[in-house]
Amino acid sequence: MRIMSIVGIGGAFAAAAVLLFLAQMGWTPSRIESQEVVTGGGTITEQITRTTQDITPCPDDPTKIVQLARRVGNAVFDGLISNALADGQVQLLALLDPCADPTQSPFTIDYSLVNATVAGLTGELKIQVTAITTGSVFDPGGTKSMGHFTIQGVSGKLKHAQGQGLIVAHATPTSSFRAYYAEIRPR
Repeated sequence: MRIMSIVGIGGAFAAAAVLLFLAQMGWTPSRIESQEVVTGGGTITEQITRTTQDITPCPDDPTKIVQLARRVGNAVFDGLISNALADGQVQLLALLDPCADPTQSPFTIDYSLVNATVAGLTGELKIQVTAITTGSVFDPGGTKSMGHFTIQGVSGKLKHAQGQGLIVAHATPTSSFRAYYAEIRPR
């Protein structure tokens, strides 16, 4: 019994020493807790303008042209990440390849979200998506996309936020849908 109490006292001193060391290094209990990961999903809605540039004809069918597509505009996230439409900028760059069947298109998207909110914290986030689309919006099933993204905090209470996620989407000439799942360390 006496040995247990000495070990208990020694453990308490060790814990106190660790807490003192962490405090001297600038760590506080709230800062330690802030390393937790928040997870969830939502949707993305975009209002964009699209431009294309011809790159080269397909070797087997010169009537089909590989094109570079750019989309710029505004984006609103809802769900785990949320922002107002006016506070979200989007830039998409895609290489549209109709030479393959079905059509395939690798693309990147850069989202800049000012005043984004995650887990009650507000700040600026940069989200970079790398993905691939198959099909054409004019095909009976439209396009189907899937990809991965990274999240980096820029300012505000999300300055040190980091995360990653997955995105899926589909589109037809008259509608589109994007859904995401993310894991984020808010601070």
